[in-house]
Amino acid sequence: MLKVEALARMADSLRVYDVSQNGWEGDPEGSNPKTPEANLCHVGFHLADVMARKDFTKLEIVRDEIAPDAMQYGLRIARWGGLSLDQVVPTDKQSSAHKTAKTLGLYTLSESYFTLASFVRASGVLARQLHDEDHRSTHEAALAARDHSLSDAAALLIQCAIVQSNRAQFDLEESFENRLAVLRQRFGIPKPDERSV
Repeated sequence: MLKVEALARMADSLRVYDVSQNGWEGDPEGSNPKTPEANLCHVGFHLADVMARKDFTKLEIVRDEIAPDAMQYGLRIARWGGLSLDQVVPTDKQSSAHKTAKTLGLYTLSESYFTLASFVRASGVLARQLHDEDHRSTHEAALAARDHSLSDAAALLIQCAIVQSNRAQFDLEESFENRLAVLRQRFGIPKPDERSV
């Protein structure tokens, strides 16, 4: 189980990357703000891209890209949805995301299928929420269910990253920071001297 302190450190690091360094173009708190809904929709595009282009059977890709990206997207969904980490972190009690995964039989699948299925399910939850918010007939009900839906989507992605790090025995926080370093280099974003948020 990932400690909440490690999750908080990753959330802080991601916020510095997204907001202070403009690593996520359009972050609601950044210099070129877009709405949380626009950003959540864009996360959906990223999830679809990961599912279409990444090889979920290769441990190196899961460790270096897929698991840390799942964590990033889960943390972003939580932040933009106004959720606390307590609302998305897997606990000893069965979370709604865990119940969903268990119901769908995701834990009996091979590692690569578990990860892919988690991305598919999180994408579906996010897409359904945004879709229903956009329709007049379902708008009010969707807004009432928003915290629950976003919490489920975020928790599925975070839980996916945690499960993969446990199964493949890699340090998720280290993998997460390494992924941010790769993205900083790719997009020419200098590393911050201090991690103050």
